[in-house]
Amino acid sequence: MNRRILTAVASFTVILSMLVVATEPTQALNWSTDTRLTNDPGWDVSPSVTQTSDGRVWVSWTSSRTGNNEIFYKTYDGSLWSGETQLTNDTEKRARAVSPSIMQTSDGRVWVFWSTYNNTIDYDIHFKVFDGVSWSADTALVTGITDDLNPSATQTADGRIWVVWSSLRTGDAEIFYKILNGSTWSSDMPLTIDSNSNDADPSIMQANDGKIWVAYSKTARATQKTGDIYYRTTFDGANWSADIQLTSDPYDDLHPTLTQSVNGRIWVAWDSDRDGPGNESIFYKIFDGTSWTADTRLTIAIEPDQSPSITQTADASIWIVWASWRPSAQYDIYYRTGMELHDVTVLGVSYYASHNTTAFRGETIYVEVGVQNNGEAREPIVEVRCYANLSIISSRTMSLASGQYYSLVFEWNTPPKAKPGKYVISADVAPVLGETNIGDNSLIGDAVEIRIIGDIVGTYGGVVQPIPDKRVTIHDFSIPIIHFGDHCNNQPWPHPVWDPVANVKPDSIIDLDDIMIVGAHFGET
Repeated sequence: MNRRILTAVASFTVILSMLVVATEPTQALNWSTDTRLTNDPGWDVSPSVTQTSDGRVWVSWTSSRTGNNEIFYKTYDGSLWSGETQLTNDTEKRARAVSPSIMQTSDGRVWVFWSTYNNTIDYDIHFKVFDGVSWSADTALVTGITDDLNPSATQTADGRIWVVWSSLRTGDAEIFYKILNGSTWSSDMPLTIDSNSNDADPSIMQANDGKIWVAYSKTARATQKTGDIYYRTTFDGANWSADIQLTSDPYDDLHPTLTQSVNGRIWVAWDSDRDGPGNESIFYKIFDGTSWTADTRLTIAIEPDQSPSITQTADASIWIVWASWRPSAQYDIYYRTGMELHDVTVLGVSYYASHNTTAFRGETIYVEVGVQNNGEAREPIVEVRCYANLSIISSRTMSLASGQYYSLVFEWNTPPKAKPGKYVISADVAPVLGETNIGDNSLIGDAVEIRIIGDIVGTYGGVVQPIPDKRVTIHDFSIPIIHFGDHCNNQPWPHPVWDPVANVKPDSIIDLDDIMIVGAHFGET
């Protein structure tokens, strides 16, 4: 194959590498069984879950075990759960601390926000901060003469802390929010204004694209039934989208919770009594950037499961924590973990060399590698690596949508002094986060022979044969001289002595150019 054809093939292959083929992905989300986290005669409800930078999973919740409603928490180090620690301690007879929201900020501090009621006529929002050694005192964040309930907090990429909650200050339940910028909190700002509905149970997060999401339940005030999940989004906190309805079941869908998984999908979980009033179950659905999945059931129990909280941990596991009335007529905290299907594979490895299966050292060999994402959703970082005899040629990174096939072309510029011989071409794709099936992450292709320019023949048993011997000798130099002027298309071996690679300059004739090229490499090994 001459250089012009090789260049055309390489160009065409580059074009092919820009084409993608979408196939139907395999769906396989594997959930653990329900695991009981607390077991106390008091009620344990309204959990909140997060993972901190040291890898620990934190769960906080409301417990009535002290006679008041107080906030408790415990942590998981990857193998063992800690004991249960009481975070709030208010001895007033009617004191209540409910509905915690736990998060960690970029400086490593852990924050817990909650609603508190202290012998007053309303609930207010308070918070505490853990600096790694001790907790701060309770700090009032939102106060007033009407109830402010169910806070949810997150830190955005610009370092600001956002808190959303439900407030009755307008006469009905509406969503409000405020922002901590440095050391200063903003004023309370309304997110929803709808006198025909009660908007409650908010959850907030920031997606990878910078967009802020707030999900909440909306219940018609006229009937106080048929609660559904809605959400709004914004980039700047000032220009919010309109209400977007997410669920539309005839029964109540309440207490939504939000997270985004490593592959960019938005998850919303909530509780629903669509099995009948008083028999709530946990459901979820997922947004892939284009469309939402159908409502998917997580729990199946005859007792109610309520108030989920969701997060994804560093190992790509999805955690959903909730309160359940089972099995002994008391609410306790339960959880499940699930793993999305992450599976990338190498489907093909092929190359283009100057003489099909051979190339002269110093030339460029084009290697085409086909990879596919067989997982459930987009993988944002897929690293593909190409090798020759286990030595890496190059690596490339890309993102792959679920079911997407992609063809890449690697250029292997063989070294001018590369050792002559066979080179096995192979490729692999680095396991993506959460991937367990890595048996198809690598593939070995065919071998290409690297030859020395001018190495035309070799002496075997005292006889010159048209088989290169990895050195350029007088025999190689003699062949183009003896057959000067011969055309390759009618010259078989052994009479006259001929091998297609003797036409070193691929122009179908042995001439002075071939003699000079062989002479220039005389003595090389």
